[in-house]
Amino acid sequence: MTPYSAPSFKDPGGFSITIYDADGWMYNEDGMLNECNMSLNEDGSFDARFGDCGDVENHLPTAEGWYYLLRIYEPKLEELQDFRLPEMKKIS
Repeated sequence: MTPYSAPSFKDPGGFSITIYDADGWMYNEDGMLNECNMSLNEDGSFDARFGDCGDVENHLPTAEGWYYLLRIYEPKLEELQDFRLPEMKKIS
């Protein structure tokens, strides 16, 4: 599977990113990223890695036909007004 990265993702409030397979099931137990299991960059953002990326921080494994769902809990409404998901980029 082609690996992807979503760099410089800013936390819009409490959140989780969950990976699902083509049938709509959570792909595996490592397929969730949230404030309990992620590493932040110095500026408070984080980089999420999707797919076969090897042993890197904030890695989310994927399956054929995968998609992700971003949930935001108790959002920071002022910051959410300008919030945009980062563009996914293929990692070479």
